[in-house]
Amino acid sequence: MYARATVLTPGPEDLAAIGVNLMDGRRRADALQTAQVTVPAMLRRDIRVVGRVFRP
Repeated sequence: MYARATVLTPGPEDLAAIGVNLMDGRRRADALQTAQVTVPAMLRRDIRVVGRVFRP
């Protein structure tokens, strides 16, 4: 049996919204708003990719 995992990492837009100081709470709202756009887009792209099953 194989399991499928999708790894999400911050993209360029997310990193720009987060900024260089990850602990800066003032950027939290902007980072969340950006993620609400970029994460669904990443997931839609992943669903369209065929053959992304990890087989050790």
